[in-house]
Amino acid sequence: MSNQPPSFEPRKRQPRPSQSHARNVGGESQPRDSTSRPRSRQWRDDESLENAGKRSEAPRRPQVRRRSIIANEESRTPPSYSPHARPAGANGTENAPARSFSEPRRNRGEPPRYPARATAPRADYTPRKPVPPAPAASPAPRKRRKKRHFVLGIFILFLVALIAWPAYLYAYGSDKMRHVIALSGAADTPGTTYLIVGSDAREGDSDVDGAGAAGAVSGHRADTIMLLNVPPEGTTSLISLPRDAYVEIPGHGQGKLNSAFSLGGEELLVQTVEQLSGLTVDRYIQVSMGGVANLVDAVGGINLCYDADVSDVDSGMEWTAGCHDVNGQQALAFSRMRKSDPLGDIGRTNRQRQVVSQLISKAASPSTLINPSRQRELVGAAADSLTTDYDTSLLDLARAGLALRGVLGEGGVAGVPPIADMNYRAKGQSNVLLDPARTPDFFAKVRSGTVTQADAIGISR
Repeated sequence: MSNQPPSFEPRKRQPRPSQSHARNVGGESQPRDSTSRPRSRQWRDDESLENAGKRSEAPRRPQVRRRSIIANEESRTPPSYSPHARPAGANGTENAPARSFSEPRRNRGEPPRYPARATAPRADYTPRKPVPPAPAASPAPRKRRKKRHFVLGIFILFLVALIAWPAYLYAYGSDKMRHVIALSGAADTPGTTYLIVGSDAREGDSDVDGAGAAGAVSGHRADTIMLLNVPPEGTTSLISLPRDAYVEIPGHGQGKLNSAFSLGGEELLVQTVEQLSGLTVDRYIQVSMGGVANLVDAVGGINLCYDADVSDVDSGMEWTAGCHDVNGQQALAFSRMRKSDPLGDIGRTNRQRQVVSQLISKAASPSTLINPSRQRELVGAAADSLTTDYDTSLLDLARAGLALRGVLGEGGVAGVPPIADMNYRAKGQSNVLLDPARTPDFFAKVRSGTVTQADAIGISR
């Protein structure tokens, strides 16, 4: 069965035209219609003559001379232009190249369009290297940006902590400090002078001195009296004034130096020291002896040395000869002990300077500076145990600490004034008599910054 649809009818093939209907190819052949018949040559010639006569009678149509566009372009091409090597023709002219489809068309009368460079390059011409395109900026990886932001955040937090933490400690310590009226208002002397007093308030102590005055207050006295002088130039000195030194007390006659504290408090003690030394006190710093124990504990203990075995009931000092790490209570007993020391009050002042030196060194050690908790504890303990004049701030205390650290090192002088008699009897009591001939000259050297360690040995020779 055929696969063609029922309506499909194959096209009938047309019969092949006969020889009489064949069309001439080439020459002056004319198209024939369906009614045309073959004509003889003679008839065609007659007809052409007739038509020629008719054409001569009609207005003649101008003939357009046909030119080859390609040949015309070839003729207008500059001599130097030879895009392709072409073989010469028989008549001596080059064959015209085939027209490219990419060549733009131009209107009649329009000059030909040539490539940008028609001539061959010069012999000295050096082609320029192509400039590679600039690489596109690629965004930083996300991990790198996160790391950069993390480092920046840590740096900002460090700066904030570096500024905010000291400010907090300053405010915290300032709020806890106590202030008293202590300065005399005397004319200033060159440099800065600090009067450092260690007060003790033990009840029932037999060493309470009142210089025979009825106004003495039992249990309240100055156990430690130090004069720290920082001259404009020269040597910084720390002079320990014996508490039993027999001196002139303004308004009360002669008596022990520490009795001025019992009689008139901080103001009278400042006036007495200024009269003795010729130095005007600029900063008054009072430390309770009980606070010394808290300060030592705040820095984690200190190391002290003493070359004798001691068992002192009054101070509570129990010691084996040598150096030991001690806590606050042991350091306090070390500072108080006097009766078991062969040098008496002079030996005690030497041990007190050792406690101060070790305490400052430990406070400035890296173990304290990098520990915020210990810093806060130290500032709190210092503020609780300190009493200053109204003009002294925590910044002044820091300056005093730096001066103490320097003077207790190799560049300063620490000692006592010249002493004439360690057991000078007056008013029924044992006193320390300063050398009246050498003491004025000694304090003059302190004021000028020319004092030496040999001047501060204490005992006159």
